[in-house]
Amino acid sequence: MPDQVPIAVVGSDAEGCRRVAASLSGRGLNVLPASDGAFAGEVAGAASLWQEGLAAEARVLVLLAASASEARHLLAFLPHDKPERPAVAVVLSAGSSQDRAMIIGSGADDCLSNEVDPIELEVRVRRLVEVAALAEEAAMRGDLLDRELDQARRIQRYILPLNPPQVAGLDIVAEYLPAAVLGGDFFDIIQLEDDRIAFFMA
Repeated sequence: MPDQVPIAVVGSDAEGCRRVAASLSGRGLNVLPASDGAFAGEVAGAASLWQEGLAAEARVLVLLAASASEARHLLAFLPHDKPERPAVAVVLSAGSSQDRAMIIGSGADDCLSNEVDPIELEVRVRRLVEVAALAEEAAMRGDLLDRELDQARRIQRYILPLNPPQVAGLDIVAEYLPAAVLGGDFFDIIQLEDDRIAFFMA
């Protein structure tokens, strides 16, 4: 369920974080509190803000920043190289269209500024929640597909001839190389009763 995707509200303004978190929570979104019962905005330091949100396994981070430079500074600490990186929406106290573009270019998935309407914030966060839910589902399906392909590879390997028959004056060697992960071909080498060899391919 997308509404169950965990969201953390982070930033240096604790009161602002409480207000935004209460607004999103009141609209049915799953906003996580910090471990001490306060929202993650009360954690000091850029690295700590992300660690608090990531430790809570948030899939969406809403970052409150006073300026574009503060937002960019905080975004620099976000682990961009991890596949489980959460989606990030930045809410600026004040900023221009150019500031918003710069912040999105710095790694945010969305950016709002100035007086943000609670309904608009909810709509944008819900969009990121849906994207995060789809990404999580795709990752789970990818893991399942990898496991099924690995099992299919093992099965395919065992149905191919492991020990070709020994024939005087003839060396029989077989190798099976699928074009990608799996192949659809099957072959066998069969010793017939009258000193003949049958090569079967399908």
